[in-house]
Amino acid sequence: MGGIRGQINKTRTLFLTKHGQTRIHIDQVKGLEPTLFIELEVVLQDNQTIEQGQEIAKDLCEKIGIEEKNHIKCAYIDLLLEHNSIK
Repeated sequence: MGGIRGQINKTRTLFLTKHGQTRIHIDQVKGLEPTLFIELEVVLQDNQTIEQGQEIAKDLCEKIGIEEKNHIKCAYIDLLLEHNSIK
């Protein structure tokens, strides 16, 4: 089921970790509270498994103080549509 569900207005700032394997995206999303979100993108090397990539992300979350209860597992558009339906 394709199609456009909505539009997201965001500003993204990109940081790379020292080893360059993980990208840290800081997104400011208009229309959502809170407005700042952090997305971690681990680029797997050929010899790494998905589980190893998840462990890298988990370790980084712990180092910067992001608790698992604060993880969001959906797209910004889902959050925005839910937020707007509550108004």
